[in-house]
Amino acid sequence: CDERRPICSGCTRHSTECLYLSAECIVRRQVLETAYLQPIARVPDTTASYLTPPTRDLNLSDLELLHQYLTSTCKATSQLPEVTTHIQTTIPHLAQNYPFLMRGILAEAAIHLSWLHPRRKSHYAALASNHHRLGLPDFRAALQTIDTDNCDALMAYSKGLVWCAFAWHESFSADVQAVSPVGVISWLPQWFNLLRGSCLIVESCRRWSTNCLYALPPQLDDMTEFFNSTDGCKISALRIQLTYKAHSPACEALLSTLQYSFALASMRHHNTPLRNAINNWMSALPNDYVSLLQKEEPWALVLLAHFCILIHRSETRWFMKGHGSRLLQSTIGRLDNQWKDYVQWPLEEIGVCGLYQVGR
Repeated sequence: CDERRPICSGCTRHSTECLYLSAECIVRRQVLETAYLQPIARVPDTTASYLTPPTRDLNLSDLELLHQYLTSTCKATSQLPEVTTHIQTTIPHLAQNYPFLMRGILAEAAIHLSWLHPRRKSHYAALASNHHRLGLPDFRAALQTIDTDNCDALMAYSKGLVWCAFAWHESFSADVQAVSPVGVISWLPQWFNLLRGSCLIVESCRRWSTNCLYALPPQLDDMTEFFNSTDGCKISALRIQLTYKAHSPACEALLSTLQYSFALASMRHHNTPLRNAINNWMSALPNDYVSLLQKEEPWALVLLAHFCILIHRSETRWFMKGHGSRLLQSTIGRLDNQWKDYVQWPLEEIGVCGLYQVGR
């Protein structure tokens, strides 16, 4: 061995590992061995604080409801593409700033799911009730200060509340007093009080909103065509009969409103003619008329029976089915037999001609 570095001549000749490695090679080998033998140190994740919380912190029920709303419920509440788009995109975006509205759309989805899955009806009903219970206080507080910022959220929530009352045929567990402007009438369905309250809220909010979907429907300047229609003739006949029987200026004024509402319903070239008609009637009801319903004033009940026709004609939507018939039954049951001739039209159209036997 001539002890040459880095490898001696003998090791080169015999192709063996040299025992006299240079100090540099020895250090390199030690570094490599140390690197492979030591455990790998974990690099701290500086982005951990920005990641989604663990699954146990997610409310999976709410995520299920939000998915249902965005993919299905939004399409089940309207037949107009522009309204569906508004419900599917604008309202959820708005709800990010208004928790009461987010609670509202989750409740809508829960009620829709309760209809789609009857076996889990009680489960979804409880979810809907809880979301409304938590959302109503904030909604009620926001009603005290309506402005350009919250007006659309308030209108969307109030309309959603009415939809829930229609879709949930049993007693809907919502605080009707939060929306209804007067005392609740026990024998009227909850949707009636909620719908009237919602219409009044929309009227209060409309002047603040720039959304065309909340604009008033087109006014009817010429009602000649309606007066000559079947509905127009029946309303005119009712007007003659009831004005003579009731002797009330309030009755005369509400007959004009009912006539105009039926005229709106006949405008098939307008968007949502029946909805416009129903909202027109409900928005125009004075508190005195509601008090007369509470007292079961006959002419007030007769007008309500004819309003049931508009509700009945809306039954092309699944959530409206049966409401006109049930309200008519409840109304007719409070009329004396001497008034039966005044309600023949709603009885015949809704298909409950033998119903008057339950009257007084």
